[in-house]
Amino acid sequence: MKIAKNIFIYSMVAISLCSCDNTIDLVEEGATIPIVYALLDPTEENTYVRLEKAFIDPNIPPTELALDPSNLYFENAQVSLSRNGSGSSFDFQKIDGNLEGLVREEGAFAQSPNILYKLSNTGITFNYNDLYTLNITLDDGRTITGSTNIVEPAFLIRPNPQGNLDFDENGITRYNWNPGRNSNLHSMTFLIHYDEIAGGTKTQKTIEWNVFNNITADRFEFAGRTFYQLLAASIDVNPAADRQFTGIDVIFTSAGQSVSDYIRVGQANLGITSSGEVPVFTNLSEGRGIVGSRAKVKINNLQLSRNSLDKLKNGEFTKELNFR
Repeated sequence: MKIAKNIFIYSMVAISLCSCDNTIDLVEEGATIPIVYALLDPTEENTYVRLEKAFIDPNIPPTELALDPSNLYFENAQVSLSRNGSGSSFDFQKIDGNLEGLVREEGAFAQSPNILYKLSNTGITFNYNDLYTLNITLDDGRTITGSTNIVEPAFLIRPNPQGNLDFDENGITRYNWNPGRNSNLHSMTFLIHYDEIAGGTKTQKTIEWNVFNNITADRFEFAGRTFYQLLAASIDVNPAADRQFTGIDVIFTSAGQSVSDYIRVGQANLGITSSGEVPVFTNLSEGRGIVGSRAKVKINNLQLSRNSLDKLKNGEFTKELNFR
């Protein structure tokens, strides 16, 4: 997020694969510049699009401008998705994300309403060989487009959805997969669930572990002890508390070319010899932002192998955590 010549722009893309900030310098006073973030995901129930605008006022501080929702959103914009060459078109519905559990984080921008555009994926058969175009008509009649292929979910070989997770304290853990069509980047997150019993009260707890982020390979390996070290660093030693491991959810996310380009450009020109000017990526016909695709594979409630469960209870790094 950057303030430049009293211009304030929302520039965060909600991509679980990346955490990057593309800084945008816009100096055309009086121009209304659309900012679009859209990720088409065939594995989700709904697709959400964020459409906002950059704004400028030489007399009003940007921090004050940002608190007025009328400066953030287009009033009568129309958003639709079409499959190139098929004639099929699907209209998005304008919603307040706050009312659907998609609450905007606290910060410089007005939190309410949190205007998004929603499309139900039910009844839509995404074709991985076709190109899909997001069409946006702004209040002033301008039409903006951005296109992407749809990412096919990967096929996980390891971890095996039918097996257990094993972390050898003195060995290497290896994961591999067959990438889906149109995928370029891959990330994996573990949600580690356990119960904590203290003072007669049981509390369900979760640790989120980003195993790897934004890699292009079809395999990844790491020291098995990393798992136990993570738990030791995330859980406080408490002699009065007992703990019980309950399961691990795996979330494997793949993203397409435009997301890869977005991350690559956002990281470019930031070295010690850089000019200090951060380049901007967009695949829209006008404005700034990204139209891309991602796909998730989710495996719920994987258990630890007998050996790993024993190490969790009695191993070097976690024996003081009182796992039973």
